[in-house]
Amino acid sequence: MTTLALAILVFLNGQKIEFGTVQPFLANGTLMVPLRAVCEKIGARVEPIPDSESIEIHGDEVEIEVRIGNERAYVKNRHGATLATLQMPALTKKGRTFVPLRFITQSFDAEVTWENATRIARITMKDEIKNQQQINNK
Repeated sequence: MTTLALAILVFLNGQKIEFGTVQPFLANGTLMVPLRAVCEKIGARVEPIPDSESIEIHGDEVEIEVRIGNERAYVKNRHGATLATLQMPALTKKGRTFVPLRFITQSFDAEVTWENATRIARITMKDEIKNQQQINNK
């Protein structure tokens, strides 16, 4: 008998992120997602650094440099610059770069929750959190 694994779904502020031909996956308990798909939905720009295994991510208030195979990433935001530790190193699969979802979303001041039973990750951006708090306080 064959068992089918449930697909992993990722939502950003209630909207499903479509990943196309490459899908998120779990590796050692860490949700790995295609970097470009998530970053572009967040509103960030992804740029590979020529002749290296590094990728730069540019957001309004955040700059990140991730290196394939490295568990450390450079993060610069309004709080300063830090060398962050990823739950798992960035990796390439089917020609796409994957990073831990929690690392990338938290770098952009977003919250992420994981629903294990349904295999759904929910990202809530800081602005959306503020909007919900204002609605709840009325």
